[in-house]
Amino acid sequence: TVRHRDVLAAGKFEEVATKEKLSAKYLRALWAALTDKTESQPLDAIRAKWRAATEADVPALAAEVVALQTALWRTVRVGSYVQAKWGEGAGTGAQIESLTRQVPVDPGALAAAGASMPTDALHVPVTAATLLVGLADIIPVAIARAVYSVGDLCIALGGFIVPFVLLIRR
Repeated sequence: TVRHRDVLAAGKFEEVATKEKLSAKYLRALWAALTDKTESQPLDAIRAKWRAATEADVPALAAEVVALQTALWRTVRVGSYVQAKWGEGAGTGAQIESLTRQVPVDPGALAAAGASMPTDALHVPVTAATLLVGLADIIPVAIARAVYSVGDLCIALGGFIVPFVLLIRR
């Protein structure tokens, strides 16, 4: 798309697709994603670099897209829904929630449960930047000296209810 930016901007997708042996449908979808003005984290950093790129910049840009794709398609454990930072390579440095990496834990709930903050890389304290606080570990369970999330309790409840429901039906 960098090489044929002007032709694609004129809407000549079939021409470029034929010349480069690409799917015109795919090329339209790619063009739409790269030229869309709607904010999209982490696509905004890729879009900005693509707009400024020359043909010499394409290998580095492609490598960045592959790295981002690899991060987005990583399989993560159930319950991990916050990644510390998107776009570290792009220099954003902002705390942005996603569906990977770290679990926020409420320090007040930890104190109420008589527990201390885990020292692993999976857990992080809830901060003002945490957008999905309701999904964080916020429920203190003093008897277990632990803090759980609503999701944790739903999973545990399901683990108790499902066997009983199956037994009652027999």
